[in-house]
Amino acid sequence: MKKILLAACIFCLAGMMTNQAEAQVRFGGGVAYGFDIEEIAISANALVGLNEKLAIQPSFNYYFVGEGVTFWELNGDLHYSLTGSETLDLYALGGISIVRTAIEAVIFGVPFSVSDTVIGLNLGVGANFGSGGNITPFGELKYTVGDASQLVLSAGIRF
Repeated sequence: MKKILLAACIFCLAGMMTNQAEAQVRFGGGVAYGFDIEEIAISANALVGLNEKLAIQPSFNYYFVGEGVTFWELNGDLHYSLTGSETLDLYALGGISIVRTAIEAVIFGVPFSVSDTVIGLNLGVGANFGSGGNITPFGELKYTVGDASQLVLSAGIRF
């Protein structure tokens, strides 16, 4: 697990250092809904602009599944701008997803736990809504292909 998190951090840092002269970094958060697990998540993300068309978005979603169950995902997505407009920037996205699930319970007085970490492929679309200020609302719809396949709808703001 530590190796997976280290690889994801290196991926994000490498993306941020690719072209610092043009890079614009925005940080934000929001909410997401996983259609397969039918739960809401809180999300933290960043958007690192590499040039006019490309950006990298690392994000973390923590789902509120229930007591004794942990479900989160760490994503690294590449955005390709389709419109490039400041008021409405539509983009296609693709990337990787690391999903971690853990269950803890007590069965007949004996503590029991099981966990799993899987990697998937993200494919989707999104939009940044330019407001002319320092706050940029956004929305995304993406599908994760893999052992933890699900459709995720997310929305939030970046500063």
